[in-house]
Amino acid sequence: MMKPCNPTPEHLHTIFMRKDISLEEKEVIIRQALIDFPQFELGVLDDLYMILEQQEKYEECLEICDKLIQLNTDAEEIAENYFHKGIIYQYMDNNDDAYPCYEKSIEINPSVDNIFSMAEMFYEDEDWVHALKLYEMFAHDDTDKDINLEKLFSCAHASSMLNNKEKAIDYYKEYLTIRPNDIAVLHELAIVYSEQNKWEEAKKLFKKCTEVDTTDEKLFYNLGICYNKIGDHLMEMHCYIEAIKIKPDFAEAYKNMGRVAILEEGDAKQAIEYLEKAIEITKEDDPLLFELYFTLLAINKHITNFERTEYYQEKLMSLFGYDVSKEEDDEEEDLN
Repeated sequence: MMKPCNPTPEHLHTIFMRKDISLEEKEVIIRQALIDFPQFELGVLDDLYMILEQQEKYEECLEICDKLIQLNTDAEEIAENYFHKGIIYQYMDNNDDAYPCYEKSIEINPSVDNIFSMAEMFYEDEDWVHALKLYEMFAHDDTDKDINLEKLFSCAHASSMLNNKEKAIDYYKEYLTIRPNDIAVLHELAIVYSEQNKWEEAKKLFKKCTEVDTTDEKLFYNLGICYNKIGDHLMEMHCYIEAIKIKPDFAEAYKNMGRVAILEEGDAKQAIEYLEKAIEITKEDDPLLFELYFTLLAINKHITNFERTEYYQEKLMSLFGYDVSKEEDDEEEDLN
């Protein structure tokens, strides 16, 4: 182990950067420097904070931050100390104590960059409440177009995650006034509309998405679901066909085509063909498989194809342990 030395303050940074000295040894050296050079206390404390942070000694980091806040006279430095204190609380999974530190930092230094960096950290933690509070402090600041777009998107997404769909819609709409053909945002807004059962609005946006991007099968699939909800099954089927052109092994699209064929067109033969194709391309561990077998059982039972009905009964039993006959017995008991 290297013997600790007593460096001058000018040499501290050099020692701080050296890789042949462990973090523990650096901590010993810097703590000694605090004693030897009290006149340089602020700078040495900054170095000590960084060493303690790297060692994940978070409680001690908080103590250093408090001491720096007391000793500093420069407003920007004090704001930065509160900022670092907030970071440490976040490292400790304590966002409730982190947020007041960031608020204090913003109060002292209300710069956009300062607020934005704090909001991003809460956003990354999926702490939507605190992230949204910070983003909304400057959500409509248009000094930088790209940054403003990012803020509006973040506000919209955080609002949606907090189940405030109307606020999310407003932010997405504001974003689209600046960049009207942004597929990701059009898609996000369409999803929010669908979550509110606003199918006409969702349909218009998904349709616009498919006009801008003709290579994403999910856009056509989602558009098909919108047409289903508003009762236009001809267009619904067309959307699923377009989705399958892009992704031939799109089992969910085949499943929905089978549903349209049997329920809306009364074409059991075509429905069975679509559903069996879906089974052919569905992996064995996919939960969709049970739904496909069960639907095929119901259709074959409805058209009195007893041979295929028995086949699908056996499949449900062998693959999923699902005993159809037992369920039928239970239903008879309920009727009595």
